[in-house]
Amino acid sequence: MLESELSECIREVMQLMSSVLLDLVKIGGGNLQAAQRARVGTIKLSKLTKRFRTLSVEGVQEVKSNRELVRLGKHIPVKRLNREAARQKKIDARIVIREAKRELQIIKKRNRIDKLSIMLAKLQEGL
Repeated sequence: MLESELSECIREVMQLMSSVLLDLVKIGGGNLQAAQRARVGTIKLSKLTKRFRTLSVEGVQEVKSNRELVRLGKHIPVKRLNREAARQKKIDARIVIREAKRELQIIKKRNRIDKLSIMLAKLQEGL
């Protein structure tokens, strides 16, 4: 829930900043309405940034509390599970790489055979 609120707030801030920047560019040409929109936009932007700050602080506190819970729950060996998962990923990656190398060798052998057959066909045509 908090992540969706934070991402929504970030999206709104980005949209508002882009519209304010466009209005600022138009002010250089003497557009008075753009100046008014820019002033109103900056007020809205300050409110949104305050909301963003509160949401981001809540998010950091939530992460810290989750870390504390994990640290207190010593019956769950978190690091050991991570090491085993990493080891398994490495093994899986090695298997994929090994299979890819085998397929590449097969393709190279087929290409060599194809090239040889083409050369033989040309030689037979020439004779």
